[in-house]
Amino acid sequence: MITDQFLGTVAEFVNSKVAKVVLNQTYEITNFTIKSVQENVLTIEYMVPAASVSVITLIQVKDAVSGLISENQVYVPVPSDTIIAQTVKVKELVGVV
Repeated sequence: MITDQFLGTVAEFVNSKVAKVVLNQTYEITNFTIKSVQENVLTIEYMVPAASVSVITLIQVKDAVSGLISENQVYVPVPSDTIIAQTVKVKELVGVV
């Protein structure tokens, strides 16, 4: 079993790599309200101005050179300024071989 401390270290590593969020492959966000790790959970919170996109259908988390870290297809209408919070939980997956 992987220790909680090591899982936290991996979450910190992922946190250090996150540089931006890209919405619908066009709108980049680089300023985060929250970008922190507690135990093995990375939390990223950011504001989407209403004028930027009307509906979010794709959220991509990327590193500084636009390498893809994660991607989620969603449907989030943005009728007004909207705060989005994302979490990335680092955990051990145990499988049977």
